[in-house]
Amino acid sequence: MNPGIEKYEIRFDFDLKDFTYTSHERIHLTGEWKDLRLDSVRLTVDRVAWNGKPVKFETDDDTITVKGSFHNGDILDIDFHAKVSDTLMGLYLSKTKEGTMITTQFESNGARMAFPCVDHPAYKAVFAITLVIDKDYDAISNMPPKNIEISERKTVEFQETPKMSTYLLYIGVGKFKYANDKYRNIDLILASLKDIKSKYPLEIAKKSIEFYENYFGIPYALPKMHLISVPEFGAGAMENWGAITFREVALMATENSGSIMKQNAAITIAHEIAHQWFGDLVTMKWWNDLWLNESFATFMSYKTMDTIFPDWSFWGDFFVNRTSGALRSDSLKNTHPIEVDVKDPDEISQIFDEISYGKGASILRMIEDYAGSDEFRKGISKYLNDHKFGNAEGSDLWTAIEDVSGKPVKRVMEYWIKNPGYPVVSVTRRGNKFTLTQEQFFLDGTKGEKKWPIPLTVITSAGKKSMLMEDTAEIDDLVKVNVNSSGFYRVSYDGDSFNTVMKNYSKLSNLDRWGLISDLYAFLVSGRISVDDYLTRIKGFFDDQDHLIVEEVSAQLTGLYLLKPESNRIRETAASYLSRQVVALGEKKKGEDEKISKIRGIVAQDLAMVDDSFASELARKFDTLSDDPDLALAKSIAAAKVHGMSQLANAADRYTDDEIRVRIIAAMGWCKPSDLSRVFELIDNGTIRKQDMLYVFSNMPANPKGRDFFFANIDRIVALMEHAFEGTGYTSRILEMAIPYIGLTRYEDIKKKADQIRKPSYNVGINKGLETLEIVRKLYNKL
Repeated sequence: MNPGIEKYEIRFDFDLKDFTYTSHERIHLTGEWKDLRLDSVRLTVDRVAWNGKPVKFETDDDTITVKGSFHNGDILDIDFHAKVSDTLMGLYLSKTKEGTMITTQFESNGARMAFPCVDHPAYKAVFAITLVIDKDYDAISNMPPKNIEISERKTVEFQETPKMSTYLLYIGVGKFKYANDKYRNIDLILASLKDIKSKYPLEIAKKSIEFYENYFGIPYALPKMHLISVPEFGAGAMENWGAITFREVALMATENSGSIMKQNAAITIAHEIAHQWFGDLVTMKWWNDLWLNESFATFMSYKTMDTIFPDWSFWGDFFVNRTSGALRSDSLKNTHPIEVDVKDPDEISQIFDEISYGKGASILRMIEDYAGSDEFRKGISKYLNDHKFGNAEGSDLWTAIEDVSGKPVKRVMEYWIKNPGYPVVSVTRRGNKFTLTQEQFFLDGTKGEKKWPIPLTVITSAGKKSMLMEDTAEIDDLVKVNVNSSGFYRVSYDGDSFNTVMKNYSKLSNLDRWGLISDLYAFLVSGRISVDDYLTRIKGFFDDQDHLIVEEVSAQLTGLYLLKPESNRIRETAASYLSRQVVALGEKKKGEDEKISKIRGIVAQDLAMVDDSFASELARKFDTLSDDPDLALAKSIAAAKVHGMSQLANAADRYTDDEIRVRIIAAMGWCKPSDLSRVFELIDNGTIRKQDMLYVFSNMPANPKGRDFFFANIDRIVALMEHAFEGTGYTSRILEMAIPYIGLTRYEDIKKKADQIRKPSYNVGINKGLETLEIVRKLYNKL
């Protein structure tokens, strides 16, 4: 019998003055063990007993070892104590103006920072948790309380969980306020230290659970679901089974919030609830299949919200927020396959990236289109039923979909997930025929030799045509390749073919048009087309008023401006286009389409970056941030450029609503260099919370006037990020973003500094940043 854990019984006794805890843990073993090594980080073990008898044990920085031969049914008792962490990982402390909260973030390897355990997703076990706390506090865990006793202190004993992985355990202590609802017999509970303004998050939760139960054909497995608002939280949200945690901003959304906040909240809630089936009920065997958890929850959240709120056009957001970043990242040499061979815990955090979320979800969308939506759904349902309460691998899912659809899904998927990169399909017109060839697309312009089995779709005059393109193809009727941009590949048209596509513009969906524009930008950056050709072609989309098209064109032109702000041609093109859009969108109207409100905010913030005169005009409206939350970031960036840090800092103290407050903090990165040094003071005094510093540091290098400051303070920025976001990939992503901007004027300096600060936890970001720098330097010289 393989070694395993049947149950953890853990009692945590919290000192809420010193923020320490003492614990007794009982571990019920299954199978046969030769020496027992438990993961344990920053815990002081006081005593270990084996079947009731004290035994010797050894500890080092990350393990406890008890030597001997252990048998099925043996019990290990451990007494230990620890300090509640001040980072945002493990069992940690969150202090705010509203009160103090103890909370947990265990994915991927944070459980070992709270209690000794086999911190491995395949070692599922039952958890019986008891918390001892001050009697004026409440406690939350994955299951409802079984028993509560109150005397000098409060003892909360929770019902046993189903078998689950250690990273899904949740422990929360605080003076919570609640809103309650019910879906069927499931208690839905919104918990927050702040006053709760709306049940909007619970409404999204109810609709999401109903959708998933119907789609999967499997009921939600637990008797309750908490949505927990966490004031300091490194992750955006976390799918702890039955006790889902979120940043406050996600659960503060109301029916009257701005479009951006409402939609972001809805997609985040739907994502985490999808995990209750895909990740919690069925869990990956090891972190190399992390992508399956995250890709699937990402794909399903957009599918769910697009079904529930069709007017919000969620698939357009999917392309902008997920597919676009994945296509960019996966065209670098420093990419990785979707399925990664993970050996070291430091590697895990760095694969929570655009590939795991965006590429994986985009591939799932492509396979759904290839296999057929109903066959895809039936295959997923079969997979979940076959493996519920257990662990599985990606190949198990492909086999299930293949069995239902009768198509070679496993062979196609195995190639796409095990190989980094993706293809570009080149279309050449010869007479009345179109020849399609493929090669790997690299953003640096080099050509790859790999060929993919591509589920290719083509719009023809007769309708949609599908085929599996293994090498090349020839067709005699073409309107556009890659219908609705459902495939994860780019398409390069020769001049005649591109003209054919544009002549059929009215036949193309906005998703099709988005794909054309996205590909044009990639071909510009990679040197496949010239700046002149790009500008000529992109102007063919300038009169398209669809929100998705406006957002993509705006992002591209603003991105080129930020790359080389001194280029008159780029600045004038960007400012002219963005100004036209601001005028066309006009002032906010009561009852207008949510998409209009959202795109108005996006275009205004881009124009505030590009045009100083517009920024000066908009900065005068800074005192009206709450009038239109979708314009809050644009007004804050304008105020940062015109008025500086003092006005923003005062506003950040004044606004308690994160919808506005987070946008003010993000805009601080756009202040003048003389003001930027105040960022560290604002972090120290709590105006900028630990979780929010990444917004400032990601905007600072985008600001042409902030790059020298970022470079001069890069050691301090990295130290702050590493301490606050331990065990996450945020430092890596900030460096990936910053290095290309800084290196445009400090090429040798940034390469030297990158080598000085390298660490395993953010090495990937440095490598990707340096590679991107080499690419954008070439483009910079052409603009």
